[in-house]
Amino acid sequence: MKISKIYSGVVVILLAALLMACPGVSAKPSAKVSQYENTFVSVTPVKVAGKAVGTDNPSYTSTVGDNYAGAFVGDRTVTISPFSIATTELTYGLWKDVRDWAITNGYVIGMGKSGTRGAKVEENHPVTSVSWQDAIAWCNAYTEMKAAKAKEAIKLAREKNLSISGEIMQASQMKPVYYDKEGGEVLKDKNKISTPYMDKKAKGFRLPTSVEWEYAARYQGDDATNAVKLGEAYFTRLDSFAGAKGNDAAACDEVAWNKANSDGKTQPVAMKKANYLGLYDMSGNVHEWNYDGVGTLKTGEETDPVASFVDDKRVVRGGCWNNDLPILVLGYYGISTNFTAFHLGVGLRLVKSL
Repeated sequence: MKISKIYSGVVVILLAALLMACPGVSAKPSAKVSQYENTFVSVTPVKVAGKAVGTDNPSYTSTVGDNYAGAFVGDRTVTISPFSIATTELTYGLWKDVRDWAITNGYVIGMGKSGTRGAKVEENHPVTSVSWQDAIAWCNAYTEMKAAKAKEAIKLAREKNLSISGEIMQASQMKPVYYDKEGGEVLKDKNKISTPYMDKKAKGFRLPTSVEWEYAARYQGDDATNAVKLGEAYFTRLDSFAGAKGNDAAACDEVAWNKANSDGKTQPVAMKKANYLGLYDMSGNVHEWNYDGVGTLKTGEETDPVASFVDDKRVVRGGCWNNDLPILVLGYYGISTNFTAFHLGVGLRLVKSL
């Protein structure tokens, strides 16, 4: 037994020496910046023909106001450009890894928290206690960090005569999305962010617009279960929850952490059932920052609309671990909070333009 252990150790040492000595044997270059990085789902949207609540959309048992009509309101037809969206809410693990890099590279971003955990850090919980300003600056930092890592990987691959993946090449070309003005400076200081210019052609990480968020949360393709047809496809009912097959408490429990089942705290991401696109926690766990302001939603034909910035409030959607069911329904639009504020019930989810 002892001889076997010694022999095994010798083999390991010899293999390690061989790997170091042979220039042709090398690990593949990677643009990975954190073990907590998200996976993304590509979305090529169909045109969405909005309908007013009370027509083909279901009515609510509670009082229905504008805040329950969703983004695809009556007399509004929306065309959305292709985008990709993270399958989970942004975890504290990824937030911290990127923020640590950002602080040493000229960024000013709040610390954030591991869900509701206080001093106990759990990397797989959604990050919370981040303001809209924090989220904007962090997205720019993640983009720059990812591009820098990809460029390092390309340099190493060329030195080692290794192949370079298309994913790494694409990452190396990413540019930040948010600037102080068109053609201006990259926004790095949260305290200087209020009405940024968004360059969606830059292909960097960003917050979803409200129509992107709702499309990803509600889209069901040709599956008519618990859905209404808005133009070319079916979408989950406004009074239901992302991925749910009904609109009662049992249906909500399958897909969303809420006041009734969360034990009064956030939960690890991706523990509940995913929706049609494979996205987790689009309802519940934490509210998710959208890019939009709270300006009036326009009707008519629109392409990639964004509600205007009329004050310092911004949109969050989806409901959180401490909310009752009426706040978690997909139609509940317009919950907003000051862009400088941060809460234990608010986090974010990333998107990228394609």
